[in-house]
Amino acid sequence: MFGFLVSAVSSIVTAIKAIVPVLKAVANVVMSICQTLGLIKPEEKVEDLGDKAIQAGDEGIRPENYANYQDYVKAVQDFQVDPEKSKRITPEEKMAKALEVQANLLAEKAPELGVEDYLNLIANHMDYFTPERSTELGKLLLTESGSVANVAEVLNGTEKNPDKISEAYDTLAKVEKQVDPTISDSEALKRAMQI
Repeated sequence: MFGFLVSAVSSIVTAIKAIVPVLKAVANVVMSICQTLGLIKPEEKVEDLGDKAIQAGDEGIRPENYANYQDYVKAVQDFQVDPEKSKRITPEEKMAKALEVQANLLAEKAPELGVEDYLNLIANHMDYFTPERSTELGKLLLTESGSVANVAEVLNGTEKNPDKISEAYDTLAKVEKQVDPTISDSEALKRAMQI
């Protein structure tokens, strides 16, 4: 009986350890995009945002008490945490809460993006989503949010229209050129096609 329990607990711990790097990477990418869009203060850190959101929630600061999600996030960012309570909240809990806040904020700002697909895309292509690329994608969301949503659909395998697929890779090539202006258009497209 105990052997089974120890094995089950060990499996759970292993799974959690495997998920934590993905959680952290996705939360950092989404934070970068939200900051680029001006939705979250540039100096805000992922864990700090999650800590504030958890503690603010304990004090009654919840999304349903605000006219929109952005107003809620402003209240969260202005919340002063209790350092003693912060010690009792794990980094994983803080990251998970921050990602929840960021994803909902992004969903409100760019509903056409399909945030669930976008988060899946980030998780499955973590090597692609460097801070520089995330910033450039965030800038594109300001001007061409439909093209970023199209990229998510193509890379997640849900888009089948050849024209849309071509447009998505053109968007990714544009990101590559912004990240490294010294590369040729064909090199930018080649890098985009490697994703």
